[in-house]
Amino acid sequence: MTRTLTNSLEQTFTMVAFFYYLEQRDKFNKNTIILTALITISFMMRNTSPVGWVPLLAIKVFKEGSLVPFILSGLFVALPIMFMCIWIDTTMYEASNWVVTSYNFL
Repeated sequence: MTRTLTNSLEQTFTMVAFFYYLEQRDKFNKNTIILTALITISFMMRNTSPVGWVPLLAIKVFKEGSLVPFILSGLFVALPIMFMCIWIDTTMYEASNWVVTSYNFL
């Protein structure tokens, strides 16, 4: 049951992120923040979820010049969200070491 609910949530995040992907231009704005946050949370739920996003983001970088907004978003949105997810997993599992579920999956 948990696996199915995770699939549904990941797919919902992907659909909403795709809306913000279409609105993304060459500036760092709320569209960039929401897009990055949704992709990052999807990635933390399932490592394989960003596979389809790599070519889509490359199109935005090469055609619309979105490299700088994506770098800023990676630093100020993705990294804090990943750290927060790792901290939550570590706290919930009451582990003495950091729990990185993506690493454990691999």
